[in-house]
Amino acid sequence: MKLPRRPELKLSQLKVPAVVQDLYWDLRDRRLLPLVALLIVAIVAVPFLLGGGGDSDGPVPAPRPIGSGAETASLSVVPADPGLREPGKRLAGRPAKNPFRQQYTGPVFNAGGAPIAETSTSGSESGSVEVPTETSSGSASPESSAPASTPTQPSSPAQSPVEPAEGGDGRNEGSGSPQPEEIQLYSFAIDLRVAHAEATKSGERKMGEPTTLREVEPSSPVPDKNAPVLTYLGVDSEAKKALMLVSLEATSLLGDNECVSGSSVCQIIALEPKSAEVVEFGEAGTRYKFELLDIEPVKGAKIKAP
Repeated sequence: MKLPRRPELKLSQLKVPAVVQDLYWDLRDRRLLPLVALLIVAIVAVPFLLGGGGDSDGPVPAPRPIGSGAETASLSVVPADPGLREPGKRLAGRPAKNPFRQQYTGPVFNAGGAPIAETSTSGSESGSVEVPTETSSGSASPESSAPASTPTQPSSPAQSPVEPAEGGDGRNEGSGSPQPEEIQLYSFAIDLRVAHAEATKSGERKMGEPTTLREVEPSSPVPDKNAPVLTYLGVDSEAKKALMLVSLEATSLLGDNECVSGSSVCQIIALEPKSAEVVEFGEAGTRYKFELLDIEPVKGAKIKAP
């Protein structure tokens, strides 16, 4: 029987896949072929190195039964004492207290000494307190024998010996500082420098000589009642800026001062020291220049104390 003749394969006719060729040349260009060869050798050698010890494990010790040997001798059984869990026996020496009665009162004032804190006793319901005695050194210490229980009343401010402050007349004794009959109010006044544009002979407008307004109090229009361009309201929380109400007749504001209220039309601006604000006022568009000079507190009216 004749076998079919197989085709002869020549090495020159074998073709390596393009993917393998690209990978080979890529590793060669990047000089990674030695590293890949080292990894292949390590992968092949690691199982032989780890498994070369053989079966050298010793015999597994048999488990010891519980309660055998020295461990049994160290264990001890403590009998339970149910009497410790019975409230009637555990709290037999303490009488019941009324939870709706005041157990603690205010401090007891000693003549010429510091107040002694009162502590509630556990033997009575009448609000009796135990007061530690004072030693010769000034420190309070409980008596060596049973503490004396004396019923005391809560001390009121009128019974406590409070000395009046120096320079006072002794009124409202025991209720803190004396109440004044009048209260002095204070406010903040500002100094402003105001100038307005004047028409010259040639028809041009020129800013005139500025005038200084001293101690302008809150709710005062500036520069005057005839031209209430701005109205001084007060100062901010840090007393560093003057809050000015803008008149409805003002047409535009020219300056770097902050607008506190108003989005499309500014209603209140905060004038800063040495920061000028120019306001166009009226139908003629007269320009007024305002500059904050100083903020100072001034005395206001006196009112009666409530």
